[in-house]
Amino acid sequence: MKKILRKRHQGQAIFELILGIIMFVLMSGAIISISTYLFVQHAVVSAVREGARSASFNSDLASSNPQTGIDAVRIAVQNFMTQTTGINLTTGMITVIPPDPAGTFGQRSVSVTIRYPMPNPLPIGAFMSALGANGTPFNQFNVVARAVMRYEE
Repeated sequence: MKKILRKRHQGQAIFELILGIIMFVLMSGAIISISTYLFVQHAVVSAVREGARSASFNSDLASSNPQTGIDAVRIAVQNFMTQTTGINLTTGMITVIPPDPAGTFGQRSVSVTIRYPMPNPLPIGAFMSALGANGTPFNQFNVVARAVMRYEE
């Protein structure tokens, strides 16, 4: 009788160990995903601020053809992200709004926005892509940052 009870307890111990290992792996994966997201979010915020800073001093943005200034700001943001994180942003991910030509002199502002679809660092999210909200797959996070600064004239 004691041998039967002992075998049951051994099976229960193995089952509890397996459950504990599964929970540990899932929690570790969640911590890695959240840490990576926070790192990328910080880098995107820094890049958007750097872009707004360079846009605020770019004289081409206030000209009749601001596209040259917009391209220069996008390149500055792309270079910053590549140098700091190794992430390559496309020009479609970076939006630059030049100062309003009809605005009050000295009160105009420039805006830089980055929308980066960050892939989930772990493949666990691929299995749960149906859980995404608003049509966003669970295996990607949308990192969005915006900075507005006064245009220096």
